Amino acid sequence: RRFQSPRYLGNANGNDVILGIVLANGLVFGAWHLSKQNRDLHIFLRKHFILSPYGVFQEKRIHTLVTSFFSHFDPFHFIGNMFVFYSFGQSTLPLLGTARFLSLYFGGGIVSSICQLAWPFFVPKNWPASYENHRFAPGLGASGAVSAVVMYNILTFPREMVHFFGVLPVPAALFGLGFIAMDVYGLYTGGQHGNAAHLGGAVFGAGMFAFMRR
Repeated sequence: RRFQSPRYLGNANGNDVILGIVLANGLVFGAWHLSKQNRDLHIFLRKHFILSPYGVFQEKRIHTLVTSFFSHFDPFHFIGNMFVFYSFGQSTLPLLGTARFLSLYFGGGIVSSICQLAWPFFVPKNWPASYENHRFAPGLGASGAVSAVVMYNILTFPREMVHFFGVLPVPAALFGLGFIAMDVYGLYTGGQHGNAAHLGGAVFGAGMFAFMRR
C-alpha cells in the first residue's frame, strides 16, 4: 500500500524520519555495549538512559522519560522493537505526516514512561503482581512508543493481515487484541516486561486515532 500526504514537516522524507529514529536507538544500543569496557560511559548511561522512580523523583532526571525509550541493552529487545517500528511505521507516517507521526512516537513514549513509573504504586495489593513490581525498579526500551504506532496502524487497518512472528497471518485487529490481553495478564501476574508501558503507549495511540477522526 502506498499513501500520499501533504503534511510532511519541511522537506523531510518519511523513510528518513523512520530510519533516523532507528539510528538513534541503534547509537544508544551501541553505546551500552561499548560501556562494558568503559566504566564512565556505563555510569553515564545508567544515569541518563534508564527510567526509574528514584531517578525521576529523587534526582530530578526528568529527561529520562524520553531518553529511556531510545535505550536498549538486550539485542533481541532492540531488534524486535526496531523491526516492528519500521514495519508499522512505514504505513503510518504517510497517514499523519512527519510532525504528527513524531508526536505519536514521542507522545506514546512519554505516556508509556509515566505509566511504567506509576503502576507499581497503584497495583492492587491482592494481585500477584504486587509482589513482583518493585517501586524503584529501572526500565528502558522503545516498546511503549512502538505500541502507540502499532495501535494507530491497527485501528486504521483492522482487517489488514499481519504475519505473527513473521509466519502466521492474522487480522490486525486480532493481533492487537492478543497483545493487549497478554499485557493485561502481565499486569495481573507481574514480571519484567513493561506491561504498563506497552498499554500506556497503546492507549495514547488509540487516543490519537480518535482525535484525528473527529
